[in-house]
Amino acid sequence: MKKAIIAAAGRGTRSGLNMPKCLYEIKGKTILQSQIDCLKDYEIYVIVGYEKDQILKRYGNIIRPIVNDEYCNTNTAGSLAKAAEVLTGSVLILDGDVWLRPTSFPDYDFVGYTEPKSEMPVYIREKNGLARGFTKDKTHLEWCGITKCNIELFKYCKNEYIYNVLEPVLPLPTLRIDCLEIDTPEDMKAAQHWIT
Repeated sequence: MKKAIIAAAGRGTRSGLNMPKCLYEIKGKTILQSQIDCLKDYEIYVIVGYEKDQILKRYGNIIRPIVNDEYCNTNTAGSLAKAAEVLTGSVLILDGDVWLRPTSFPDYDFVGYTEPKSEMPVYIREKNGLARGFTKDKTHLEWCGITKCNIELFKYCKNEYIYNVLEPVLPLPTLRIDCLEIDTPEDMKAAQHWIT
């Protein structure tokens, strides 16, 4: 079965909500539920840390948890290192703060993008449909925090960013994904209009 990892261990301090970002509710549905709805053909692993019991209480019977008790000292790549301890091979990786609209994902490795709309985006340097690198300089493709790659790339990570870990294995095909990253109260307001 295909495997997906949702990185949801962090605190989400920019929102001011004191809860895991994957549990933010918009129009009666959590971000995590939007992701689960799009991953029906996947075995879903969720990396939990901050307030992990809240996530497990709601979704423990649907997901396979991977615990990162060091979430205060690691970032997303550090959480993915925990997943690399139990998984191997190519897996779908999603940030836990990305609302997904219904979509399907290819079987090949890729780097996901969306149209630029975040407050502090990382952009993709792209040529001929291939991601060639990442940059803070504006391009027409915003890295959306979704990729499919070999989880073992993250085996020894602690505080690297996902896109820095991916750079040595580029180029990879780019894939447009209909999604919205939700970090701040402003993002929450925008999501009310974006989510149907």
